[in-house]
Amino acid sequence: MDIEYRLPVLRVIWKLLILAAFPLLVWGYLKGTGLSFTQLDAGTNIHKMIIFALYLVLILAWWWLNPKVLRFLSRRR
Repeated sequence: MDIEYRLPVLRVIWKLLILAAFPLLVWGYLKGTGLSFTQLDAGTNIHKMIIFALYLVLILAWWWLNPKVLRFLSRRR
C-alpha cells in the first residue's frame, strides 16, 4: 500500500479530529482534576469555563495547523 491510497483517509481523520477532541478534552480534564462527570455537571461554572477555554485554544491551534497539514498532505501526491 502506498501513501496515495491513504491520503483521503488521513484527510478525513484530520478533519474528524476536531470533533473527537471535545470528549477527549473533557475526559482528560476529569482525569486530571479527579472530578466525576456528575460533579462537573452539577458543580461550579469555573470548570465549565476552563473546558470551554481549552477547547477554544484547541480550535485555534487546529485552525492554524489546518492549512499546513492539508498542504503537506496534498504535496505528498
